[in-house]
Amino acid sequence: MEARTKFISIIHQHPAFSLFVLSIVLFPLAIGTVHLFDWDEVNFAEISREMIVTQNYLNVQINFQPFWEKPPLFFWIQSLSMHLFGINEFAARFPNVLVGVSSILYLYRLGKQFVSKEFGLIWALSFLGSLLPHFYFKSGIIDPLFNLLIFASLHLFYEYQLQYRKVKLILASSLAGLAVLTKGPVAILIIVLVVFFYILLKRKEFKIKLVDVCLALVICLLISSIWFLSELLHGGGVALIQDFFAYQLRLFTTSEAGHGQPFFYHFVVLFFGCFPISLVAFPSILNYKQRLKSLNVFQDFYSLNFILFWVVLLLFSMTTTKIVHYSSLCYFPLSFMASTIIYRNFKEGLSLHRLSYFLLVFVGVILSILFLAFPLITMFKSTIIPFIKDPFAVANILEPVQWSGYEFLIGLAYFIGLAWVLKWIKKNSYYFIHLFLLNAFTLTVFMIVVVPKIEQHVQGSLIAFFKAHQKKTEYVTTFGFKSYAQFYYTQKQPSTNHLAYQEQWLLYGEIDQPVFIASKLNRKDEVLKLSNTVFLYEKGGFVFAVRNPDPEKINQTNPKLDPLGQLH
Repeated sequence: MEARTKFISIIHQHPAFSLFVLSIVLFPLAIGTVHLFDWDEVNFAEISREMIVTQNYLNVQINFQPFWEKPPLFFWIQSLSMHLFGINEFAARFPNVLVGVSSILYLYRLGKQFVSKEFGLIWALSFLGSLLPHFYFKSGIIDPLFNLLIFASLHLFYEYQLQYRKVKLILASSLAGLAVLTKGPVAILIIVLVVFFYILLKRKEFKIKLVDVCLALVICLLISSIWFLSELLHGGGVALIQDFFAYQLRLFTTSEAGHGQPFFYHFVVLFFGCFPISLVAFPSILNYKQRLKSLNVFQDFYSLNFILFWVVLLLFSMTTTKIVHYSSLCYFPLSFMASTIIYRNFKEGLSLHRLSYFLLVFVGVILSILFLAFPLITMFKSTIIPFIKDPFAVANILEPVQWSGYEFLIGLAYFIGLAWVLKWIKKNSYYFIHLFLLNAFTLTVFMIVVVPKIEQHVQGSLIAFFKAHQKKTEYVTTFGFKSYAQFYYTQKQPSTNHLAYQEQWLLYGEIDQPVFIASKLNRKDEVLKLSNTVFLYEKGGFVFAVRNPDPEKINQTNPKLDPLGQLH
């Protein structure tokens, strides 16, 4: 008890330094112990790897073919990380460690600037100690960088409209341009919508200066055009612009890659995934006029965060394609709104809202059960499996992975810690600091001890298969499901045979060397019906086979290719 009190006291006495140490220690732990997950992590890492292999940093490629879906900024950073640490999982995820440290310190600085050191500490810890916000800084996806650039751009716009200083607008526009270079024009859409509704809210006070608007647009376009110009000059042509915007449109109008979900999908993701900040903010989530005067919090900045939250949530709820991290930009305003409530309660001696407290207990218990259940599934698999109807999931569970049998203690320890915190937190919001730290440390330990074993159940056999086939004399592909792992984990190199980039040719054409095929259990019969295909083995829910070339036809039917892969 004394050690815990002393630890909290040190954090209060040296908040900036403590936050830096916590984030620089917690975020990198375990990021190199787990294989990259399909799709996005492997997809992005493969793009960066191919930049290194080809020494072409201007044109984004996947499978050494043009890839118009994403701009290059994140891949430039990721490829630099790979130059420093090698092409591996740690290097692929390390950029988000830096983004995480920067985000935590940035939120502390903002909170200190707007209210006090205490508020800044609560805000930063709320991000460090909530589930998905913490987890994303251990990942290799684009969104943490994109979200930080968008939020910082809007913050600088807010500061600009206080005194109309052009330097703030220039910085805001520059960050908006970098956000476009990170994930595309959706950055402009979000910023424009938020600014529009903010101006509408403050229409009696806000002064629109056309010169400043033009300046902002020019700066943003100049920075964001770097990618388009480089592609136009190096072969992308008009096709780049057409394909890129066609892809953006598909995300909003069709279920891209099977990611169709109901309208309320992101509401559920944020409700459970942002524990505990989502539950603190929940009773006030529809009220942009929080009682903030006694806290000296800028009411307008709260309104800006309120608008940002709803713009992002509703925008991506209306899109047909829904993926968990699409709503991740909500984490910034959600953490701000929750921190405001926590700080107000702490300063004014108010009790936590009864609904928030009930939700904290309810979701906290569910989370504890999940921490307990994941390690116990394999211990009681004979009891659980009869209730599972999916053969692929059953095979995942039956995959032999070495568990010590003590991993459930993480969940048990978390439940005990949570019960203690919840005992005090209802009447004293100061104890939210303990909850944030409990979450951060538990997530880190869970990712070190449990997640690598879960990953082995889910995709361990698949990755092992790809790693076993890294020869230039072999092709590797998938059947019946989409993956980028076969490129990254086979360390694929450019092929002199342009047909080798076509999946249909690999599966049905007159191939010139063996094609190793990975498929899921439910597509086994279809795979084995492919011509000249031999079953290899079945493991972890996946079926592995090889399709051999026909020696009698290979020289007769294959086109003759020069070393550059050109047809003759």
